[in-house]
Amino acid sequence: MELQFRFTLVGFSLGQKYGSMDKDYLRKIRKVICKQNQPDKNVAVIKLLDMLIASDESQFKTTVEMFKADENMSVGLKKYSTALMDSSSAQIAKLPIDIQSKLYELKNILNIYNQEVDWTREHFKLTFDSSLTSDNHKKVCSDLRARYADMQGVCNRASDKIQEILECKV
Repeated sequence: MELQFRFTLVGFSLGQKYGSMDKDYLRKIRKVICKQNQPDKNVAVIKLLDMLIASDESQFKTTVEMFKADENMSVGLKKYSTALMDSSSAQIAKLPIDIQSKLYELKNILNIYNQEVDWTREHFKLTFDSSLTSDNHKKVCSDLRARYADMQGVCNRASDKIQEILECKV
């Protein structure tokens, strides 16, 4: 559940700064955040979500636009290891096939996420490369922003897959 919470917050952060958000998405992530054992630590996020969900469309669009990242802003993304899943393959093999399948789908999503983190780190470094032409620098920045926006979807898929696993009956 902690991993689901983390991916939900990363997805929300990426959505705020680079991606897209609608009220259905905000309601969905609010449920995940409220399920945490210590919801009092997340009061500010929950209040923000409630304010956005309750706002009219004009206010919503204006507020969402205010969250968008500046041109040269980056996100500090962390990678998540699949070592525990790798070392637990014998135990995973004893689970029902549908749960095994969901666990390996989650592992694939985590690997994709980790590859995306590596890609964004490398391209972020390129934004400081003074040997790039102005056009190439703009292209790197544009590609980086687009990749951050795409990563919101990877985070959402990870959170959704974790929810599917949590709902499985063993």
